Amino acid sequence: MNRRVFIKKSCQCAAVTAVPLSILNLTSCSDSGNPVSEAEIEEVVVNDRISFIFDLTNEALLPLQTVGLSVVTSGNEIDSSGLLLLRISESEIVVFSRNCTHSGASVNSFQDGISLCSSHGSEFNTSGEVVTGPATRSLKKYESSLDGTDLTIFAG
Repeated sequence: MNRRVFIKKSCQCAAVTAVPLSILNLTSCSDSGNPVSEAEIEEVVVNDRISFIFDLTNEALLPLQTVGLSVVTSGNEIDSSGLLLLRISESEIVVFSRNCTHSGASVNSFQDGISLCSSHGSEFNTSGEVVTGPATRSLKKYESSLDGTDLTIFAG
């Protein structure tokens, strides 16, 4: 059994007995810039490790079905600053902390390949690396796994 199949089966099993659904506020980086509705994100525990399963068919997460678009979440158990999710290819979504490495303020979703911290102007590219300071360190990146329309993001 490959790793993806194992993780999916483990998460499905754990979801039956684990923590109830969490609700996170989401904002999209779509051209309109309008906030999207709340989405239900399933929190599960697998091998004592917290993870969230995002169902990309959920209306609030539809931007993540398009390569190049991103979504930001509010704070949650994985990251108190929230998450910055970016669809970089048909098979991969990268996940960063929204916590600016300079001031701790929340960075915004990607616009033209740049995520901006509105507090002091730090800019980060789609690899999470600093493009413009004052920040000097890259955004924290989280491990994730995409299986069809299920995106699993692992804590820690």
